[in-house]
Amino acid sequence: MIRMIKYILVKDLGKSIANKYIKILKSKIKEEGGICAMVETMRALREDRRRTIMEANFEGKKAGILEGEKSGKIQDAKNMLKKNMDISLIEEITGLKREQFM
Repeated sequence: MIRMIKYILVKDLGKSIANKYIKILKSKIKEEGGICAMVETMRALREDRRRTIMEANFEGKKAGILEGEKSGKIQDAKNMLKKNMDISLIEEITGLKREQFM
């Protein structure tokens, strides 16, 4: 049974993470014994994986938003330059350094 679970985990998560989960699973089975312990451990591992994926998605979205805001500021600064605004004023308004938009 553990071989089958490991096969599935390796396909989904990669070998190193799957081995980590299998190690946890084996220790739980030794401590608590039986199929019930295995099922509960697999539930916990699935929940942990779901939470990790959600956190990674959140971090990725947050990074994307920040990058988008920065790109918008750079574009605004370039537009201000086209209007011959003073560089120090552009820096003050956008919070960017001149190297970022020139």
